[in-house]
Amino acid sequence: PKFAKKLEAAKVVKQGDSARLECKVSGSPEMKVVRQIRSSKKYKVTAKNYHTSVRILNVEAADVGEYQCKAQNDVGSDTCFCTVKLKGKVLAHMPSAVMTVVVGEPVELQARVEGSQPISVQWLKDKEEVIRESENTKITFMENIATLQLVRTETSNAGKYICQIRNDAGSRECMATLTILGCSKQRISVSPKAVVMFLISSCPGIGVKGTTGLYTVMGST
Repeated sequence: PKFAKKLEAAKVVKQGDSARLECKVSGSPEMKVVRQIRSSKKYKVTAKNYHTSVRILNVEAADVGEYQCKAQNDVGSDTCFCTVKLKGKVLAHMPSAVMTVVVGEPVELQARVEGSQPISVQWLKDKEEVIRESENTKITFMENIATLQLVRTETSNAGKYICQIRNDAGSRECMATLTILGCSKQRISVSPKAVVMFLISSCPGIGVKGTTGLYTVMGST
């Protein structure tokens, strides 16, 4: 005998759903299908002509594993296999939950994702605003890493960013807070007759090289 239609090599099932394993045998009428699974509250076994199937009800962790169907007669035998797996629930984690950058600098927010494909990713800001791709905003999902990139940050970009992950088994989300440090202008007076005004670009994280000045002298000594 041989299998005209073999069991699927692998079947991924959501926990709580049912899974149907089905195959078709061809050969002489004297052949028989060998199976150790019997019909019960957990399994529904059917056999009609050359078709045989097993339906696993309410799939749970204990049902995960390899199932085989064997057909044999006096001439020989044939066997096919199917591995039943549970759809993995999605998990998401942001290595950096708090980030601080100076206005104008680029920044990347990343979330590490686990779970069974297909997986959808969505980014939100302050739990309401859905983030879309634009010239300044890049969104990617590659090799289980979800990335949101701001090419040039603005003060309005500060806030809480949420990465929502979803698949057939459920959904998860993780969050990071982004702080944008802005530039401030300072004015310094040194005497009533001589005034020196400094317009200083004061950005935390930038040293002397980032300082610009405008000097104006008024009056006389």
